[in-house]
This record gives sequence, structure tokens and C-alpha cells, in this order.
Amino acid sequence: MLGQVVLQASLAAGTPWVKMPLLTPEAAAAGISPGGEGGQWPRGPVTVSRANPDFLLLPIDVGGVYRSLDGGRHWNLAMAGWNARGANGFAIDPGNPDQVLGIGGNSMDWDAAWSRNSPNGLYRSTDRAGTWKQVMSFCPGTGGALAFDPTSYDSAKRGCTTAYFASCALGLFRSDDGGTNWQAVIWGTPRRTRISHDGGATWAFAKDAAGRDCEWKGADVSFSDPKNRDLLFASQWRSTHKGATWTPMDHCDGVFNLSSDGHLIGRKDKSLVTSTDGGATWRTLVEVAGGFTDVACDERRGRYYFASEGRLKRWDNGELTTLETPRDQYGNISVSTVAVDAQAPDIIYIGGAKNIYASHATVCRSTDAGATWENLTTGDGPHEVSWIRVHPVTREAWMNGQCYGNWRIAALAKSAAAPLESRHARPAPALALVAALPPPATGTAQTAILGHWPCVGSDGVTIKPFTLTPGKSQNASCF
Repeated sequence: MLGQVVLQASLAAGTPWVKMPLLTPEAAAAGISPGGEGGQWPRGPVTVSRANPDFLLLPIDVGGVYRSLDGGRHWNLAMAGWNARGANGFAIDPGNPDQVLGIGGNSMDWDAAWSRNSPNGLYRSTDRAGTWKQVMSFCPGTGGALAFDPTSYDSAKRGCTTAYFASCALGLFRSDDGGTNWQAVIWGTPRRTRISHDGGATWAFAKDAAGRDCEWKGADVSFSDPKNRDLLFASQWRSTHKGATWTPMDHCDGVFNLSSDGHLIGRKDKSLVTSTDGGATWRTLVEVAGGFTDVACDERRGRYYFASEGRLKRWDNGELTTLETPRDQYGNISVSTVAVDAQAPDIIYIGGAKNIYASHATVCRSTDAGATWENLTTGDGPHEVSWIRVHPVTREAWMNGQCYGNWRIAALAKSAAAPLESRHARPAPALALVAALPPPATGTAQTAILGHWPCVGSDGVTIKPFTLTPGKSQNASCF
């Protein structure tokens, strides 16, 4: 017992440790690297307090937390209560330098089997990194970023109340009490619509009749009827008075466009549906095995092209065929959108994004109805294309390049396309879908074109639903 008291007294008096330099000029000249104190591999940049620039923190792998209180002239370990082997980064409250958050980690991940709680995780200090308390434990040992929301400063609480932690492995977390408690922020959920009635100056969430936010459950698509400005659609929601309130549609979960004779074209689960009464009721035209994310139609031939299951599928004469399209640099194919030039329907565009890398075949074009293809991805232009539409008048193809913006490409001469076949002598019904949206203020016009070929019965009036099954020829009584 006496020995323990003597040891504690000795530690309290200060153990005579001598700090070695990180790397002296003499050691560097001698070829020694990286230097003393365990190597000192920084895990991130120096964090400087806005409120007190003399307060700095440096995260070190294995070495842990280093603190300076004199603008970086002197540094000391600040590991009291910090159980992680190293540190990955910090955030200092911009309104109160006493409040600090840190990411405990290591160059190797903690194995959950070693014990119930990992020393890696989030740490919080209320005394300028003098002492720490772990507030969240997790296994990943590398990466991550922290930030306080400076607009959340509360003078009564002497600090910012909102903070964020981002991790590639875990996602995004948010704290509303200065970093003591954390909740996961689920990306993209719920999907909702914002609407503006003053040209974009202000925005509000779309509401149903009960005043609740309209959450999307269907297709990621919205549409405004060019012939009726009161009529709006967003996923499975419909508004008949300019978005003031919204009601769900039972038999449609997304409206893509409007045909020239006034038929709305939409989707319900795996089926292509149509409405002749502004979306009040819907009729099934086509059910596609595997579902689809986009559809285009060659009305002159009565062909459908579907972006389905990441590939391009063509339905013609009752048979669904998967077309071979260009592969990217890793040998993969990704088709999520398709568009047909209505004036020259042998010209077809497809696009798709891989999301995990930049595809080198994100835009492709055929001039012979899909028999052969040209890869338009040359390094210029859009990346990771998710939507393509062809302008019904200019025939320019417009592409949405995800984070890389909207792009267009000039129309090919009609002579570049193969001559039309004449085996479909009977004219197609007037159900071509053509709609051009006016250019926004930025001058980047958006255009939408879509089409469908209904299965008409022998009476020339009845529309029959049918299922497309890959590799199986079906008589749908359409031609």
C-alpha cells in the first residue's frame, strides 16, 4: 500500500521524460526517416481553433493526439481518456474552443471479436483537449471527418449544438447536443418533393391533403403536363392545382411524359401504364419481365426499347430480345436510359452510370435500330449519364451527366440512318410521346421524349395487357 502511494506521488510530481524531436535537420541529412516518437505519421491536417488560433491539434497514427497552446511553438501529448491507438482528425467548436471532437483510430481496423467495445470512435472534450471521453464506439480505424455547424451556436449553452461526422464505411452521423449523442443520417430517405411558387426564390415540401410531406415510393421521376399547367406529377403523387396539395395514385408510381394525342405515359411496378383523364385512372399496356427504368418507342415499326436490368431490351413482334451494346473499360454494360429519334427512329441513344467508377461507355448511339453501336464516350462531354432525351424539333440529344451537368450533342443527318423497313404497313396509332421543356435561366434546355405501342385487339379498340418473357415468342395480336 505504501509503495502504491509513493508511486502515485512520483507520477504526480512529474516523470522525467525527455521528448525527442520529430526529425532534426541533422537526422534528415543522415538519411534517417521519419524520426523519433514512434514515427509520427500524420492522419490529417492540423486543426486550428477559430476562436483561439493559439490552440492547435494534430492527429497522429499510433502516436495519438498532439496539442499546442502557443500557436505551434510547442507540442505535447494530450491523451488523457483517449483509448484509441491513434487519431484521424478533429473539430474545434468555432464559438467555444473548450469544446472539441476527435476521431480515434489506427492504421488498422479494430476486430469486433477482440472485445465488445472498440477504442476507435468519437471522443469529446470540454477542456480544450485536456481530457477526453469516448461518446461513440465503432470498428473502422481509418478515415472520417468532423465538423461543427457554426450557425447552431447557442450562447446559453456556450457552444455549437449541431455537429456532423462522415465516414466512408459507416455513413453520415449528426449530433444535436454538441457531440454527446449521435444519430445516423439515412441517405436519400425519405425521398420528397420540394416545390416553388415564386420562380425558385423560396421552396417548400409538397404536402398531401392532411398536411403531411409527400414521400416518394415509386419511380424517381417528376412531370408537368405541358397542356395543363395545373397538373403535376412526382413519383406516385398527383396534383391538380399547381402543387398546392397532392394525392397518391393507386395504379401509377411515376409519370414519364405525354403522347401527342393526350395520353399520359407512366409506370406501375413492372408495367407500362397510360391514362386518358389526366392521371385520375390508369390502364396497363405492357408488363415487362425484369421491370424497366426507361422506355422508348419506334412507332413506325411498332418496337419498344426498354432499359431493363442494366441492359437494353427490344420488344418486336411479340419477342423480347436483349441487345449487345458497347462494354466499358472493365467489360461491363450498364443501361439505365434509352431514347429514340422520332424523326429518324433508326437512331437510338442509350446511357448508363456505374456509380462506383467512371464508365468509358456511358453514352452510345446506334444508326441502324440497334444492330451496331458507336461509343460516344471520348473523355469529353458528360460522365455517368442517367437520362437521355431527343429534342422533337431540333433532334439534338440531351444528356444528364449526374454531377457533371447537362450536355447535348448535335443531330445526325437522317441519311446516316438505315432506310426504314416496310414490313409494318399498317400505320402506328398516334401515341408518340413528345414534350419539350423550355430552357431554364441557365440556358440548359431539358427535353423529354417517350413512346409506346399498345397491344390493340382484333376489334381495333380494345387494349390488351401482355407480359414480355425473355427468349419466348408471344402472339399479342398486335400486328
